[in-house]
Amino acid sequence: MSCHVPKTDSKKIRAKDTINIALAGNPNVGKSVIFNQLTGLSQTIGNWPGKTVEKMEGHLDFLGYHFNIVDLPGIYSLSTYTLEEIVSREYVVSENVDIIINVIDATNLERNLFFTFQLLELKVPMIIAMNQMDILRKRNIDLDFKVLMTIFKLPILPVVAVHGTGVHQLLEKAIEIIEQNKFNSDSKKSNYKFPELSHITSFGKEVETQVDILYKKLIQDPIVNNGVQYPARFLAIKLLEKDEEILKYLNSNSQFKEIIKYANDYCEQLEDYHGEDIHTIISSEIYRNINTVVKKVVKTKTKENRKKFSLTDKLDHLTTHSLFGYVILALVLFGIYLFTFTIGDFLGGLIDGFFSMLSEQVYSIFNENNILLNIFWDGALGGLFGAISGVLVYVIPFFFVLEILQDSGYLPRAAFLMDRIMHSIGV
Repeated sequence: MSCHVPKTDSKKIRAKDTINIALAGNPNVGKSVIFNQLTGLSQTIGNWPGKTVEKMEGHLDFLGYHFNIVDLPGIYSLSTYTLEEIVSREYVVSENVDIIINVIDATNLERNLFFTFQLLELKVPMIIAMNQMDILRKRNIDLDFKVLMTIFKLPILPVVAVHGTGVHQLLEKAIEIIEQNKFNSDSKKSNYKFPELSHITSFGKEVETQVDILYKKLIQDPIVNNGVQYPARFLAIKLLEKDEEILKYLNSNSQFKEIIKYANDYCEQLEDYHGEDIHTIISSEIYRNINTVVKKVVKTKTKENRKKFSLTDKLDHLTTHSLFGYVILALVLFGIYLFTFTIGDFLGGLIDGFFSMLSEQVYSIFNENNILLNIFWDGALGGLFGAISGVLVYVIPFFFVLEILQDSGYLPRAAFLMDRIMHSIGV
């Protein structure tokens, strides 16, 4: 069902102002559904400049405004490990974005809020779209939107993207933000003040103290104040995380070498003290803040659902545990291997048996010494059946189980565990 944009009297529409929207969120949260609902056939597909990552851009006119909407790649964080993360981060802080619509899967609130908390550090005007509210209600779970908006101090709207419910309200809210803050084409963000959110974005005392020290050092530099798109606090956090793109930029300016050395020295001290890498330490702090929020806003209607929610929390903790998480990961990988080859061998046997039976029938009808038959049957068709029974039969069950793991939400947790290992060996 498409999102029908209300018609407006053309006489009342002033000269169109352009609003640039970026749709951001995790993979499979409904971003593309919202994008399609809004833009319909008015879409262009290409690549980001100098990158092989696909760029989806659409346009529409709504209530006197012209909207340019970019559907950013689905990502889990604002790190720079992948091209998708790099292009998304660079685009969000560019002057081309007026408002971010952060699309969240309300049924996986904790996992999705990790990305939201990182977006908050960029201090770009933002609207949060809580998608899949229909599924949440079927599970007898409610979100307290009043408390959510009190905590985040941002517009948060319920959405059911597949039905178009609440989709055009996102644009209405974007217009409201534009008009309330007197945005203009020359300096669209000049009058916008991002809400103060230290009550939910602050890290533990040790990390927050050092972030604050780095922040104060950075804001004293005129380059940071005038020549860098990223907010100083975001830079401070990424310095502690040894973000390659940020370090590459700051290393090109000699005045930042002292700050970089300070960040590296403290990072090593913190890692030695906790016995974990800095990414794990900071991620743990973010999840601590997320858990606080989730406990305040998620309301279950029955005792049965409270048990379900509690079980989800326990499974999440178990699958990311510093010891048991790796045991589970090893079992999952072994299970993938076992399932893939068991099903693949079975399917391959069926195909080989079918081809052998078919060959007997064909050769019983035609002369076995027929050269053309041998070339066509044993060569071309034999090669085709060999490729199917030797390769395709394993690819199908592998991607089947991979899709199940993706839908279950386990893959981000596996990536979180692997990230620990990669950083421990310097990768």
